Amino acid sequence: MNGKRKKASSLAALAIAVAVGLSACSGGGGGTAGTAGTAGNGDGGNAETPPGGANEGGYTAPFANGKYEPAIEMTSIGCTPNLEYPEGQSFEDNVALDWAREKLGIDIKYLWQAPHENGGCEQKLRLSLSGNQKMPDVLHVWANSVESSNLLANLIDSGQFLDIGEAFEQYASDDLKRIMEENPQAWHIVTKDNKKYGVPLMQLAHNNDNMLYVREDWLQKLNLKAPATIEELETVMDAFVNGDPDGNGKKDTLGLAVTLEVFNSWMADASWIFGAYGGAPNVWREAADGSLVYGSIQPETKLGLAKLREWMEKGYIDKEALLHNVDKAGSLATSGKAGIFSAPFWGAQWPLADTAKNVPEAKWTMIGLPTGPDGKIGHYTLGLATHAFLINKDYAHPDAAFHYLNKLLEFALAKPGTDMEHGFMEGYDYAIVDGKVTKDPAQIPNHFDVYKATLMPEPPNDPKRNVDSFTRLSRLKEGEEPANSIDAGNWACCKDIVGNAIDSFQYIDSAYRDAFTGAPTETMRTKGDFLSKMEKETFSNIIYGQEPLDAFDSFVEKWKSSGGEQIAQEVNAWYQSVK
Repeated sequence: MNGKRKKASSLAALAIAVAVGLSACSGGGGGTAGTAGTAGNGDGGNAETPPGGANEGGYTAPFANGKYEPAIEMTSIGCTPNLEYPEGQSFEDNVALDWAREKLGIDIKYLWQAPHENGGCEQKLRLSLSGNQKMPDVLHVWANSVESSNLLANLIDSGQFLDIGEAFEQYASDDLKRIMEENPQAWHIVTKDNKKYGVPLMQLAHNNDNMLYVREDWLQKLNLKAPATIEELETVMDAFVNGDPDGNGKKDTLGLAVTLEVFNSWMADASWIFGAYGGAPNVWREAADGSLVYGSIQPETKLGLAKLREWMEKGYIDKEALLHNVDKAGSLATSGKAGIFSAPFWGAQWPLADTAKNVPEAKWTMIGLPTGPDGKIGHYTLGLATHAFLINKDYAHPDAAFHYLNKLLEFALAKPGTDMEHGFMEGYDYAIVDGKVTKDPAQIPNHFDVYKATLMPEPPNDPKRNVDSFTRLSRLKEGEEPANSIDAGNWACCKDIVGNAIDSFQYIDSAYRDAFTGAPTETMRTKGDFLSKMEKETFSNIIYGQEPLDAFDSFVEKWKSSGGEQIAQEVNAWYQSVK
Protein backbone atom coordinates (compact mmCIF):
# COMPACT_ATOMS: atom_id res chain seq x y z
CA MET A 1 0.00 0.00 0.00
CA ASN A 2 0.96 3.63 -0.34
CA GLY A 3 3.81 4.31 2.10
CA LYS A 4 2.25 7.53 3.38
CA ARG A 5 -0.69 5.58 4.75
CA LYS A 6 -0.91 3.39 7.77
CA LYS A 7 -1.33 -0.21 6.60
CA ALA A 8 -4.47 -2.12 7.43
CA SER A 9 -3.33 -5.36 8.99
CA SER A 10 -6.05 -7.65 7.61
CA LEU A 11 -9.35 -7.85 5.74
CA ALA A 12 -12.74 -9.21 6.88
CA ALA A 13 -16.64 -8.71 6.51
CA LEU A 14 -18.82 -6.07 8.09
CA ALA A 15 -21.71 -7.09 10.32
CA ILE A 16 -24.06 -4.55 8.84
CA ALA A 17 -26.65 -3.52 11.41
CA VAL A 18 -30.15 -2.44 10.57
CA ALA A 19 -30.14 0.08 7.74
CA VAL A 20 -31.80 3.51 7.40
CA GLY A 21 -31.04 5.89 10.17
CA LEU A 22 -29.80 3.34 12.75
CA SER A 23 -27.94 5.18 11.04
CA ALA A 24 -17.76 -15.79 -2.46
CA CYS A 25 -17.23 -17.81 -4.35
CA SER A 26 -17.44 -21.14 -6.14
CA GLY A 27 -16.06 -24.42 -4.86
CA GLY A 28 -17.60 -24.36 -1.38
CA GLY A 29 -17.71 -20.58 -1.08
CA GLY A 30 -13.98 -19.94 -1.31
CA GLY A 31 -12.45 -16.54 -1.73
CA THR A 32 -11.91 -16.26 -5.48
CA ALA A 33 -13.77 -16.26 -8.74
CA GLY A 34 -13.55 -19.06 -11.23
CA THR A 35 -15.16 -22.14 -12.67
CA ALA A 36 -17.58 -23.56 -10.13
CA GLY A 37 -15.82 -26.19 -8.06
CA THR A 38 -12.49 -25.60 -9.85
CA ALA A 39 -11.20 -22.05 -10.19
CA GLY A 40 -13.37 -20.97 -7.29
CA ASN A 41 -11.31 -22.84 -4.72
CA GLY A 42 -8.67 -20.13 -4.41
CA ASP A 43 -5.91 -22.35 -5.81
CA GLY A 44 -5.40 -21.11 -9.34
CA GLY A 45 -1.73 -22.06 -9.52
CA ASN A 46 0.66 -20.36 -11.93
CA ALA A 47 -1.07 -21.40 -15.13
CA GLU A 48 -0.19 -19.38 -18.19
CA THR A 49 -3.04 -18.01 -20.28
CA PRO A 50 -3.41 -19.65 -23.68
CA PRO A 51 -3.85 -17.16 -26.55
CA GLY A 52 -7.51 -16.18 -26.94
CA GLY A 53 -8.85 -18.27 -24.06
CA ALA A 54 -8.91 -19.07 -20.36
CA ASN A 55 -6.23 -21.08 -18.60
CA GLU A 56 -6.83 -24.46 -17.02
CA GLY A 57 -8.33 -22.88 -13.91
CA GLY A 58 -10.90 -20.95 -15.90
CA TYR A 59 -9.11 -17.62 -15.60
CA THR A 60 -8.29 -15.34 -18.52
CA ALA A 61 -4.95 -14.27 -17.03
CA PRO A 62 -2.29 -15.89 -14.82
CA PHE A 63 -3.81 -16.43 -11.38
CA ALA A 64 -2.24 -17.59 -8.12
CA ASN A 65 -2.93 -17.26 -4.39
CA GLY A 66 -6.32 -15.68 -4.92
CA LYS A 67 -5.15 -12.92 -7.26
CA TYR A 68 -4.10 -12.13 -10.79
CA GLU A 69 -0.32 -11.97 -11.16
CA PRO A 70 0.61 -9.55 -12.61
CA ALA A 71 -2.41 -7.35 -11.85
CA ILE A 72 -4.88 -6.77 -14.69
CA GLU A 73 -6.69 -3.53 -15.41
CA MET A 74 -10.45 -3.06 -14.96
CA THR A 75 -11.98 0.30 -15.91
CA SER A 76 -15.14 1.84 -14.52
CA ILE A 77 -16.67 5.27 -13.99
CA GLY A 78 -16.14 7.36 -10.90
CA CYS A 79 -19.39 8.26 -9.16
CA THR A 80 -17.67 10.14 -6.37
CA PRO A 81 -19.33 9.60 -2.98
CA ASN A 82 -19.62 12.25 -0.31
CA LEU A 83 -16.84 10.82 1.83
CA GLU A 84 -14.25 12.30 4.11
CA TYR A 85 -11.12 10.33 3.29
CA PRO A 86 -8.37 9.79 5.85
CA GLU A 87 -5.37 12.07 5.51
CA GLY A 88 -3.33 11.24 2.44
CA GLN A 89 -6.18 9.43 0.67
CA SER A 90 -8.56 10.49 -2.09
CA PHE A 91 -11.14 9.10 -4.48
CA GLU A 92 -8.43 7.94 -6.88
CA ASP A 93 -5.86 6.94 -4.26
CA ASN A 94 -7.21 5.03 -1.27
CA VAL A 95 -7.02 1.75 0.61
CA ALA A 96 -10.05 0.26 -1.18
CA LEU A 97 -8.24 0.60 -4.52
CA ASP A 98 -5.05 -0.74 -2.89
CA TRP A 99 -7.05 -3.72 -1.64
CA ALA A 100 -8.34 -4.56 -5.13
CA ARG A 101 -4.87 -4.31 -6.62
CA GLU A 102 -2.89 -6.08 -3.88
CA LYS A 103 -5.38 -8.70 -2.70
CA LEU A 104 -7.25 -9.47 -5.94
CA GLY A 105 -4.75 -8.42 -8.58
CA ILE A 106 -7.24 -5.99 -10.12
CA ASP A 107 -6.04 -2.48 -10.95
CA ILE A 108 -9.13 -0.26 -11.10
CA LYS A 109 -8.98 2.83 -13.30
CA TYR A 110 -11.70 5.46 -13.76
CA LEU A 111 -12.54 6.73 -17.24
CA TRP A 112 -14.08 9.84 -15.72
CA GLN A 113 -15.55 11.20 -12.49
CA ALA A 114 -18.77 12.97 -11.52
CA PRO A 115 -20.50 13.51 -8.17
CA HIS A 116 -23.09 10.96 -7.14
CA GLU A 117 -25.21 13.63 -5.43
CA ASN A 118 -28.06 15.26 -7.35
CA GLY A 119 -27.81 12.76 -10.19
CA GLY A 120 -24.57 14.19 -11.56
CA CYS A 121 -23.03 10.80 -12.32
CA GLU A 122 -26.15 9.43 -14.02
CA GLN A 123 -26.42 12.56 -16.14
CA LYS A 124 -22.81 12.28 -17.32
CA LEU A 125 -23.34 8.60 -18.09
CA ARG A 126 -26.40 9.47 -20.20
CA LEU A 127 -24.37 12.03 -22.11
CA SER A 128 -21.56 9.54 -22.64
CA LEU A 129 -24.01 6.96 -23.94
CA SER A 130 -25.77 9.37 -26.30
CA GLY A 131 -22.37 10.57 -27.55
CA ASN A 132 -21.28 7.00 -28.36
CA GLN A 133 -18.34 7.29 -25.99
CA LYS A 134 -16.47 4.22 -24.84
CA MET A 135 -18.19 2.39 -22.00
CA PRO A 136 -16.03 1.05 -19.15
CA ASP A 137 -15.17 -2.59 -18.51
CA VAL A 138 -17.61 -2.77 -15.60
CA LEU A 139 -20.42 -0.50 -14.56
CA HIS A 140 -22.59 -0.14 -11.47
CA VAL A 141 -26.05 1.26 -12.30
CA TRP A 142 -28.98 2.09 -10.03
CA ALA A 143 -32.47 0.85 -10.90
CA ASN A 144 -34.48 2.34 -8.03
CA SER A 145 -36.39 5.05 -9.89
CA VAL A 146 -38.08 5.61 -13.22
CA GLU A 147 -35.10 7.64 -14.43
CA SER A 148 -32.44 5.16 -13.35
CA SER A 149 -34.41 2.16 -14.68
CA ASN A 150 -34.69 3.93 -18.01
CA LEU A 151 -30.93 4.54 -18.05
CA LEU A 152 -30.27 0.87 -17.30
CA ALA A 153 -32.54 -0.13 -20.19
CA ASN A 154 -30.73 2.29 -22.52
CA LEU A 155 -27.37 0.82 -21.56
CA ILE A 156 -28.63 -2.68 -22.30
CA ASP A 157 -30.14 -1.50 -25.60
CA SER A 158 -26.78 -0.02 -26.62
CA GLY A 159 -25.45 -3.49 -27.34
CA GLN A 160 -22.19 -2.75 -25.52
CA PHE A 161 -22.68 -5.07 -22.56
CA LEU A 162 -22.25 -8.79 -22.11
CA ASP A 163 -24.99 -11.38 -21.99
CA ILE A 164 -23.65 -12.84 -18.75
CA GLY A 165 -25.51 -16.15 -18.81
CA GLU A 166 -22.45 -18.30 -19.55
CA ALA A 167 -20.05 -16.19 -17.47
CA PHE A 168 -22.42 -16.27 -14.50
CA GLU A 169 -22.53 -20.06 -14.53
CA GLN A 170 -18.76 -20.26 -14.80
CA TYR A 171 -17.59 -17.52 -12.45
CA ALA A 172 -20.34 -16.60 -9.95
CA SER A 173 -19.77 -17.83 -6.42
CA ASP A 174 -21.96 -20.47 -4.83
CA ASP A 175 -23.49 -17.80 -2.60
CA LEU A 176 -24.32 -15.52 -5.53
CA LYS A 177 -25.88 -18.42 -7.43
CA ARG A 178 -27.93 -19.42 -4.40
CA ILE A 179 -29.22 -15.89 -3.89
CA MET A 180 -30.31 -15.61 -7.52
CA GLU A 181 -31.98 -19.02 -7.40
CA GLU A 182 -33.94 -17.88 -4.35
CA ASN A 183 -34.90 -14.55 -5.98
CA PRO A 184 -35.36 -15.27 -9.71
CA GLN A 185 -37.62 -12.23 -10.20
CA ALA A 186 -34.57 -10.01 -9.59
CA TRP A 187 -33.30 -10.95 -13.05
CA HIS A 188 -36.16 -8.95 -14.58
CA ILE A 189 -34.32 -5.63 -14.37
CA VAL A 190 -31.51 -6.85 -16.65
CA THR A 191 -33.39 -9.27 -18.91
CA LYS A 192 -34.06 -8.58 -22.59
CA ASP A 193 -35.00 -11.12 -25.26
CA ASN A 194 -34.40 -13.93 -22.75
CA LYS A 195 -30.81 -12.81 -22.18
CA LYS A 196 -29.32 -11.45 -18.97
CA TYR A 197 -27.21 -8.34 -19.44
CA GLY A 198 -25.91 -7.89 -15.92
CA VAL A 199 -26.03 -9.14 -12.35
CA PRO A 200 -28.97 -7.73 -10.33
CA LEU A 201 -27.98 -6.52 -6.87
CA MET A 202 -30.51 -6.54 -4.07
CA GLN A 203 -31.31 -4.81 -0.83
CA LEU A 204 -32.46 -6.35 2.43
CA ALA A 205 -35.98 -7.78 2.22
CA HIS A 206 -38.68 -6.47 4.57
CA ASN A 207 -36.26 -4.18 6.39
CA ASN A 208 -38.55 -1.21 5.76
CA ASP A 209 -41.99 -2.81 5.99
CA ASN A 210 -44.22 -0.51 8.04
CA MET A 211 -46.01 -1.59 11.20
CA LEU A 212 -48.26 0.56 13.36
CA TYR A 213 -47.00 2.19 16.55
CA VAL A 214 -49.41 3.62 19.13
CA ARG A 215 -48.92 5.88 22.15
CA GLU A 216 -49.43 3.37 24.94
CA ASP A 217 -49.55 6.11 27.57
CA TRP A 218 -52.53 7.63 25.72
CA LEU A 219 -54.27 4.26 25.57
CA GLN A 220 -53.84 3.84 29.31
CA LYS A 221 -55.05 7.34 30.09
CA LEU A 222 -58.20 6.88 27.99
CA ASN A 223 -58.75 3.28 29.17
CA LEU A 224 -58.44 1.83 25.67
CA LYS A 225 -56.93 -1.36 24.33
CA ALA A 226 -54.53 -1.60 21.40
CA PRO A 227 -56.56 -1.85 18.18
CA ALA A 228 -56.45 -5.06 16.13
CA THR A 229 -59.01 -4.14 13.46
CA ILE A 230 -59.81 -1.05 11.40
CA GLU A 231 -63.01 -0.62 13.42
CA GLU A 232 -61.11 -0.70 16.72
CA LEU A 233 -58.51 1.64 15.25
CA GLU A 234 -61.23 4.18 14.47
CA THR A 235 -62.44 4.03 18.06
CA VAL A 236 -58.91 4.75 19.26
CA MET A 237 -58.33 7.57 16.75
CA ASP A 238 -61.62 9.21 17.72
CA ALA A 239 -60.59 9.18 21.37
CA PHE A 240 -57.12 10.51 20.52
CA VAL A 241 -58.69 13.44 18.64
CA ASN A 242 -61.58 14.21 20.96
CA GLY A 243 -60.52 12.87 24.37
CA ASP A 244 -57.66 15.30 25.16
CA PRO A 245 -55.04 12.54 25.59
CA ASP A 246 -52.23 15.03 26.25
CA GLY A 247 -54.23 16.70 29.02
CA ASN A 248 -53.72 20.29 27.90
CA GLY A 249 -57.42 21.09 27.69
CA LYS A 250 -57.22 21.73 23.94
CA LYS A 251 -58.44 19.81 20.92
CA ASP A 252 -55.05 19.79 19.22
CA THR A 253 -54.14 16.13 18.80
CA LEU A 254 -54.36 13.80 15.82
CA GLY A 255 -55.22 10.14 15.53
CA LEU A 256 -52.75 9.24 12.78
CA ALA A 257 -49.63 10.89 11.34
CA VAL A 258 -49.34 9.82 7.70
CA THR A 259 -48.05 11.08 4.37
CA LEU A 260 -50.50 11.16 1.47
CA GLU A 261 -47.84 12.62 -0.81
CA VAL A 262 -47.42 8.98 -1.84
CA PHE A 263 -49.38 5.98 -0.60
CA ASN A 264 -46.46 3.53 -0.57
CA SER A 265 -43.60 4.70 1.58
CA TRP A 266 -40.77 3.44 3.76
CA MET A 267 -42.27 5.35 6.70
CA ALA A 268 -45.53 7.17 7.53
CA ASP A 269 -46.98 4.74 5.00
CA ALA A 270 -50.65 4.59 3.95
CA SER A 271 -50.55 1.30 2.03
CA TRP A 272 -51.89 -0.71 4.97
CA ILE A 273 -55.13 1.30 4.86
CA PHE A 274 -55.76 0.12 1.31
CA GLY A 275 -54.42 -3.32 2.16
CA ALA A 276 -57.13 -3.81 4.76
CA TYR A 277 -59.57 -3.84 1.82
CA GLY A 278 -57.39 -5.84 -0.56
CA GLY A 279 -56.16 -2.76 -2.41
CA ALA A 280 -52.66 -1.92 -3.65
CA PRO A 281 -52.52 1.50 -5.34
CA ASN A 282 -49.66 2.71 -7.55
CA VAL A 283 -48.20 -0.74 -8.22
CA TRP A 284 -48.63 -3.58 -10.71
CA ARG A 285 -49.69 -6.88 -9.15
CA GLU A 286 -50.14 -10.35 -10.55
CA ALA A 287 -53.81 -11.32 -10.96
CA ALA A 288 -55.23 -14.82 -10.63
CA ASP A 289 -54.77 -15.43 -14.36
CA GLY A 290 -51.05 -14.60 -14.19
CA SER A 291 -51.33 -11.19 -15.83
CA LEU A 292 -50.29 -7.90 -14.25
CA VAL A 293 -52.99 -5.40 -13.31
CA TYR A 294 -52.57 -1.82 -12.14
CA GLY A 295 -53.64 -1.52 -8.50
CA SER A 296 -54.88 2.06 -8.69
CA ILE A 297 -57.79 1.16 -10.99
CA GLN A 298 -59.02 -1.86 -9.01
CA PRO A 299 -62.29 -1.56 -7.01
CA GLU A 300 -60.49 -2.29 -3.73
CA THR A 301 -58.61 0.99 -4.08
CA LYS A 302 -61.94 2.81 -4.10
CA LEU A 303 -62.70 1.33 -0.66
CA GLY A 304 -59.38 2.62 0.69
CA LEU A 305 -60.06 6.09 -0.69
CA ALA A 306 -63.50 6.06 0.96
CA LYS A 307 -61.90 5.29 4.31
CA LEU A 308 -59.30 8.05 3.96
CA ARG A 309 -62.08 10.47 2.98
CA GLU A 310 -63.96 9.54 6.14
CA TRP A 311 -60.90 9.95 8.36
CA MET A 312 -60.06 13.29 6.83
CA GLU A 313 -63.62 14.50 7.41
CA LYS A 314 -63.51 13.43 11.06
CA GLY A 315 -60.14 15.05 11.68
CA TYR A 316 -58.31 11.83 12.43
CA ILE A 317 -55.48 12.84 10.08
CA ASP A 318 -53.93 16.24 9.41
CA LYS A 319 -55.66 18.40 6.81
CA GLU A 320 -52.31 18.96 5.09
CA ALA A 321 -51.32 15.27 4.92
CA LEU A 322 -51.25 15.51 1.12
CA LEU A 323 -48.35 17.98 1.44
CA HIS A 324 -46.55 16.15 4.22
CA ASN A 325 -43.47 14.15 3.37
CA VAL A 326 -42.08 11.43 5.62
CA ASP A 327 -40.12 13.90 7.77
CA LYS A 328 -43.11 16.15 8.39
CA ALA A 329 -45.38 13.24 9.26
CA GLY A 330 -42.70 11.92 11.59
CA SER A 331 -42.42 15.28 13.32
CA LEU A 332 -46.15 15.17 14.16
CA ALA A 333 -45.51 11.90 15.97
CA THR A 334 -42.30 12.89 17.75
CA SER A 335 -43.66 16.29 18.78
CA GLY A 336 -46.46 14.60 20.70
CA LYS A 337 -49.28 15.70 18.38
CA ALA A 338 -50.23 12.31 16.89
CA GLY A 339 -50.96 9.05 18.67
CA ILE A 340 -50.47 6.56 15.84
CA PHE A 341 -47.63 6.31 13.34
CA SER A 342 -46.38 3.69 10.89
CA ALA A 343 -42.69 2.80 10.68
CA PRO A 344 -40.44 -0.26 10.27
CA PHE A 345 -39.45 -2.37 13.26
CA TRP A 346 -36.44 -0.12 13.84
CA GLY A 347 -38.74 2.94 14.06
CA ALA A 348 -38.78 2.54 17.84
CA GLN A 349 -35.15 3.66 17.85
CA TRP A 350 -35.50 6.28 15.13
CA PRO A 351 -37.45 8.49 14.86
CA LEU A 352 -39.89 7.62 17.65
CA ALA A 353 -37.27 7.61 20.40
CA ASP A 354 -36.93 11.35 19.76
CA THR A 355 -40.43 11.85 21.21
CA ALA A 356 -38.89 11.71 24.68
CA LYS A 357 -37.12 15.02 23.97
CA ASN A 358 -40.51 16.72 23.65
CA VAL A 359 -42.74 14.52 25.79
CA PRO A 360 -40.65 12.67 28.41
CA GLU A 361 -43.55 10.49 29.54
CA ALA A 362 -44.44 9.31 26.02
CA LYS A 363 -44.33 5.56 25.38
CA TRP A 364 -44.71 4.06 21.91
CA THR A 365 -45.66 0.42 21.35
CA MET A 366 -45.57 -1.48 18.05
CA ILE A 367 -48.90 -3.23 17.44
CA GLY A 368 -48.63 -4.67 13.93
CA LEU A 369 -51.30 -3.98 11.30
CA PRO A 370 -55.11 -3.86 11.68
CA THR A 371 -57.36 -6.18 9.71
CA GLY A 372 -60.15 -4.92 7.46
CA PRO A 373 -63.85 -5.86 7.68
CA ASP A 374 -63.16 -9.13 5.83
CA GLY A 375 -60.06 -9.97 7.85
CA LYS A 376 -57.65 -8.76 5.16
CA ILE A 377 -54.19 -7.32 5.75
CA GLY A 378 -51.91 -5.89 3.11
CA HIS A 379 -48.95 -3.55 2.98
CA TYR A 380 -46.30 -2.33 0.58
CA THR A 381 -42.74 -3.63 0.66
CA LEU A 382 -39.84 -2.21 -1.29
CA GLY A 383 -38.64 -4.01 -4.40
CA LEU A 384 -35.53 -6.15 -4.01
CA ALA A 385 -33.40 -5.48 -7.10
CA THR A 386 -32.32 -1.86 -6.81
CA HIS A 387 -29.06 -1.81 -8.78
CA ALA A 388 -27.08 -3.87 -11.28
CA PHE A 389 -23.50 -4.74 -12.22
CA LEU A 390 -22.81 -4.73 -15.97
CA ILE A 391 -19.77 -6.10 -17.84
CA ASN A 392 -18.60 -4.73 -21.18
CA LYS A 393 -18.86 -7.38 -23.91
CA ASP A 394 -15.38 -6.40 -25.12
CA TYR A 395 -13.73 -6.78 -21.72
CA ALA A 396 -11.16 -9.56 -21.94
CA HIS A 397 -11.51 -10.58 -18.28
CA PRO A 398 -15.16 -11.18 -17.25
CA ASP A 399 -13.79 -13.58 -14.64
CA ALA A 400 -12.09 -10.61 -12.94
CA ALA A 401 -15.38 -8.75 -12.76
CA PHE A 402 -16.94 -11.71 -10.95
CA HIS A 403 -13.87 -12.15 -8.75
CA TYR A 404 -14.39 -8.57 -7.54
CA LEU A 405 -18.17 -8.97 -7.14
CA ASN A 406 -17.84 -12.28 -5.29
CA LYS A 407 -15.45 -10.76 -2.76
CA LEU A 408 -17.80 -7.85 -2.10
CA LEU A 409 -20.58 -10.36 -1.46
CA GLU A 410 -18.36 -12.11 1.07
CA PHE A 411 -18.11 -8.77 2.85
CA ALA A 412 -21.90 -8.28 2.83
CA LEU A 413 -22.43 -11.79 4.20
CA ALA A 414 -19.59 -11.57 6.75
CA LYS A 415 -18.56 -14.88 5.23
CA PRO A 416 -17.14 -17.12 8.00
CA GLY A 417 -13.67 -18.44 7.32
CA THR A 418 -12.80 -15.70 4.84
CA ASP A 419 -10.76 -12.52 5.18
CA MET A 420 -14.08 -10.66 5.18
CA GLU A 421 -15.45 -12.26 8.33
CA HIS A 422 -15.18 -9.24 10.62
CA GLY A 423 -15.22 -6.25 8.29
CA PHE A 424 -13.77 -4.87 5.10
CA MET A 425 -10.45 -3.68 6.48
CA GLU A 426 -9.00 -3.81 9.96
CA GLY A 427 -8.12 -0.39 11.26
CA TYR A 428 -10.77 1.29 9.10
CA ASP A 429 -14.19 -0.28 9.72
CA TYR A 430 -13.29 -2.60 12.59
CA ALA A 431 -10.49 -3.27 15.04
CA ILE A 432 -9.39 -6.13 17.25
CA VAL A 433 -8.90 -5.02 20.83
CA ASP A 434 -7.83 -7.49 23.51
CA GLY A 435 -8.60 -10.31 21.11
CA LYS A 436 -12.16 -9.14 20.40
CA VAL A 437 -13.61 -7.50 17.31
CA THR A 438 -14.99 -4.02 17.86
CA LYS A 439 -16.92 -1.60 15.64
CA ASP A 440 -16.58 1.25 18.13
CA PRO A 441 -15.23 4.23 16.14
CA ALA A 442 -13.31 5.43 19.16
CA GLN A 443 -11.26 2.23 19.13
CA ILE A 444 -10.62 2.12 15.37
CA PRO A 445 -7.37 3.95 14.45
CA ASN A 446 -8.42 5.22 11.01
CA HIS A 447 -12.20 4.97 11.28
CA PHE A 448 -13.60 5.38 7.79
CA ASP A 449 -16.53 3.92 5.83
CA VAL A 450 -14.00 2.20 3.60
CA TYR A 451 -16.50 0.06 1.70
CA LYS A 452 -18.00 3.15 0.08
CA ALA A 453 -14.70 3.73 -1.70
CA THR A 454 -15.31 0.59 -3.80
CA LEU A 455 -17.14 0.50 -7.12
CA MET A 456 -20.51 0.03 -5.42
CA PRO A 457 -22.10 2.43 -2.93
CA GLU A 458 -24.06 -0.49 -1.48
CA PRO A 459 -22.77 -4.06 -1.39
CA PRO A 460 -24.39 -7.00 -3.16
CA ASN A 461 -26.59 -8.69 -0.62
CA ASP A 462 -28.67 -11.66 0.39
CA PRO A 463 -32.18 -10.20 0.81
CA LYS A 464 -33.08 -12.53 3.67
CA ARG A 465 -29.94 -11.77 5.66
CA ASN A 466 -31.58 -9.56 8.28
CA VAL A 467 -34.69 -11.72 8.59
CA ASP A 468 -32.45 -14.72 9.27
CA SER A 469 -30.22 -12.74 11.61
CA PHE A 470 -32.98 -11.39 13.83
CA THR A 471 -34.64 -14.80 13.89
CA ARG A 472 -31.41 -16.31 15.22
CA LEU A 473 -31.06 -13.49 17.76
CA SER A 474 -34.59 -14.08 19.02
CA ARG A 475 -33.59 -17.64 19.90
CA LEU A 476 -30.52 -16.72 21.96
CA LYS A 477 -30.65 -18.02 25.48
CA GLU A 478 -29.60 -15.87 28.41
CA GLY A 479 -25.84 -15.52 28.47
CA GLU A 480 -25.37 -16.74 24.89
CA GLU A 481 -23.39 -14.65 22.43
CA PRO A 482 -24.28 -14.09 18.77
CA ALA A 483 -22.71 -16.74 16.56
CA ASN A 484 -21.38 -14.58 13.72
CA SER A 485 -20.37 -11.06 12.78
CA ILE A 486 -23.72 -10.08 11.23
CA ASP A 487 -25.64 -11.21 14.30
CA ALA A 488 -23.15 -9.49 16.59
CA GLY A 489 -23.61 -6.24 14.70
CA ASN A 490 -27.39 -6.42 14.87
CA TRP A 491 -27.22 -7.39 18.54
CA ALA A 492 -24.96 -4.48 19.43
CA CYS A 493 -27.15 -2.06 17.52
CA CYS A 494 -30.62 -3.34 18.13
CA LYS A 495 -31.01 -5.89 20.89
CA ASP A 496 -33.90 -3.87 22.34
CA ILE A 497 -35.98 -4.21 19.18
CA VAL A 498 -35.41 -7.86 18.30
CA GLY A 499 -38.98 -8.54 19.45
CA ASN A 500 -40.30 -5.84 17.12
CA ALA A 501 -38.38 -7.35 14.22
CA ILE A 502 -39.78 -10.82 14.83
CA ASP A 503 -43.32 -9.46 15.18
CA SER A 504 -43.02 -7.52 11.92
CA PHE A 505 -41.78 -10.61 10.07
CA GLN A 506 -45.09 -12.29 10.89
CA TYR A 507 -46.63 -10.01 8.25
CA ILE A 508 -44.31 -10.96 5.39
CA ASP A 509 -46.98 -13.01 3.63
CA SER A 510 -49.27 -9.99 3.42
CA ALA A 511 -46.61 -7.77 1.82
CA TYR A 512 -46.83 -6.78 -1.83
CA ARG A 513 -44.31 -5.11 -4.11
CA ASP A 514 -44.43 -3.65 -7.60
CA ALA A 515 -44.16 -6.52 -10.08
CA PHE A 516 -43.24 -4.21 -12.95
CA THR A 517 -39.51 -3.51 -12.69
CA GLY A 518 -38.73 -2.76 -16.31
CA ALA A 519 -37.99 0.55 -17.97
CA PRO A 520 -40.96 2.81 -18.78
CA THR A 521 -42.86 1.41 -21.75
CA GLU A 522 -43.38 3.40 -24.94
CA THR A 523 -46.83 4.63 -23.90
CA MET A 524 -45.63 5.35 -20.36
CA ARG A 525 -43.07 7.74 -21.84
CA THR A 526 -45.67 9.62 -23.89
CA LYS A 527 -48.74 9.48 -21.63
CA GLY A 528 -47.51 8.39 -18.22
CA ASP A 529 -47.15 11.89 -16.79
CA PHE A 530 -50.70 12.81 -17.82
CA LEU A 531 -52.13 9.63 -16.32
CA SER A 532 -50.18 10.04 -13.09
CA LYS A 533 -51.33 13.65 -12.71
CA MET A 534 -54.95 12.67 -13.35
CA GLU A 535 -54.71 9.88 -10.78
CA LYS A 536 -53.17 12.10 -8.10
CA GLU A 537 -55.69 14.89 -8.65
CA THR A 538 -58.69 12.55 -8.62
CA PHE A 539 -57.59 10.69 -5.52
CA SER A 540 -56.78 13.92 -3.69
CA ASN A 541 -60.14 15.46 -4.58
CA ILE A 542 -61.94 12.35 -3.34
CA ILE A 543 -60.03 12.27 -0.04
CA TYR A 544 -60.68 15.97 0.59
CA GLY A 545 -64.36 15.72 -0.37
CA GLN A 546 -64.02 17.97 -3.42
CA GLU A 547 -65.37 15.24 -5.71
CA PRO A 548 -67.82 12.42 -4.96
CA LEU A 549 -66.49 8.94 -4.33
CA ASP A 550 -67.93 7.80 -7.66
CA ALA A 551 -65.40 10.05 -9.40
CA PHE A 552 -63.16 7.02 -9.01
CA ASP A 553 -65.23 5.09 -11.57
CA SER A 554 -64.97 7.93 -14.08
CA PHE A 555 -61.22 8.08 -13.48
CA VAL A 556 -60.84 4.36 -14.20
CA GLU A 557 -62.63 4.66 -17.55
CA LYS A 558 -60.64 7.73 -18.55
CA TRP A 559 -57.38 6.12 -17.46
CA LYS A 560 -58.04 3.13 -19.70
CA SER A 561 -59.09 5.19 -22.72
CA SER A 562 -56.26 7.72 -22.36
CA GLY A 563 -53.43 5.24 -22.76
CA GLY A 564 -53.75 3.07 -19.68
CA GLU A 565 -55.15 0.10 -21.59
CA GLN A 566 -52.19 0.25 -23.99
CA ILE A 567 -49.77 0.55 -21.08
CA ALA A 568 -51.30 -2.57 -19.52
CA GLN A 569 -50.71 -4.47 -22.75
CA GLU A 570 -47.11 -3.28 -22.92
CA VAL A 571 -46.47 -4.13 -19.27
CA ASN A 572 -47.83 -7.63 -19.78
CA ALA A 573 -45.79 -8.12 -22.95
CA TRP A 574 -42.69 -7.22 -20.89
CA TYR A 575 -43.80 -9.52 -18.05
CA GLN A 576 -44.22 -12.50 -20.34
CA SER A 577 -40.82 -11.82 -21.90
CA VAL A 578 -38.99 -11.93 -18.57
CA LYS A 579 -40.91 -14.63 -16.71
